[in-house]
Amino acid sequence: MSIVIRDVREHELDLVLALNNAAGPGILPMDAAKLRFFWEHADYFRVAEDDGHVAGFLIALSHLAPHDS
Repeated sequence: MSIVIRDVREHELDLVLALNNAAGPGILPMDAAKLRFFWEHADYFRVAEDDGHVAGFLIALSHLAPHDS
């Protein structure tokens, strides 16, 4: 197993969205517009790639980001 942490790429947003929404009831679902907001405003948006496949992600926003949650 070889895990690489790297910046998310725009063409991978649909993969990240599917991964988030398949995570189960403990994770709030997102829509494409919300994920795009995060991609445009996040201070940190990385994916964990396991043998060439996106396996997870982390999004971090500054307290100054225009976000209400």
